[in-house]
Amino acid sequence: MAGTGAAYAIGEGERLTAGEPWPEVYYHGAHLLQDELSDAEAVLSRMVEQEEFPPEQTSLTLCIYRRRLATNTLPMILTDEEYAVLDVRSEAQRTGITTLLAPVKITLPDRKGVA
Repeated sequence: MAGTGAAYAIGEGERLTAGEPWPEVYYHGAHLLQDELSDAEAVLSRMVEQEEFPPEQTSLTLCIYRRRLATNTLPMILTDEEYAVLDVRSEAQRTGITTLLAPVKITLPDRKGVA
């Protein structure tokens, strides 16, 4: 497998350049850079659209994202209203959500049982 190198050149035109032909660079993973170099909120919005989340979950996702960026208190605990939108129905589902949110320092509110 050939190695692919790319460099983000800041300056006139702010161009992404590569030392190999673009089809090769793209094939070896450069397409992943689009999200890395784009505005986070635009990327999140695009991800939400592609997943076709229900409207409440789309609003929740954007709300949690914005609130997490604005807070200095970590971990950030979801509010009861945010938690209710998640519609957690089992302990296994709660564990999965907890695992997904842990790397970004977001936790679920304490609950006795699942509800």
